[in-house]
Amino acid sequence: MRILVAVEDTYFAGPQIEFVSNHNWPGEVTFNILHVVPPLPADLSQEDNSFIVDVGNRRLERGKSLVKEAAQKLGLKFPDAKIIQSVEHGYAKEKILEVIENWEADVAILGSHGRRELTRTMIGSVSTAVLTYALCSVLVVRPPKL
Repeated sequence: MRILVAVEDTYFAGPQIEFVSNHNWPGEVTFNILHVVPPLPADLSQEDNSFIVDVGNRRLERGKSLVKEAAQKLGLKFPDAKIIQSVEHGYAKEKILEVIENWEADVAILGSHGRRELTRTMIGSVSTAVLTYALCSVLVVRPPKL
């Protein structure tokens, strides 16, 4: 079974990894822990500025660290599972759907911001897009209420 776990940040990744860890996955399992680093705004990406480069590098390193931490936690719970660590650049909706299709995921597990209708309509929803267009089953894990 191929399970894609798309993580955004520590707050949302924690409940996702906890859910995955508490589930009894059948047979041979491969996890792909994915973090997508969003592009810099177009007006900033054209700047020849070390600050902008530094921001991009920090975002990339944070993503790698998040994926590594999630992979370590899953590795403790599922020592026989294969765990892939992926950090991609692009728009989350597009990259997650691309990985689902190209990697042939059986299940995708996403976090949810829990946005209401108006906010979701204005800025879009990664989980809604993935639920709508994914070629596999999708599970959305909500974070704990504050």
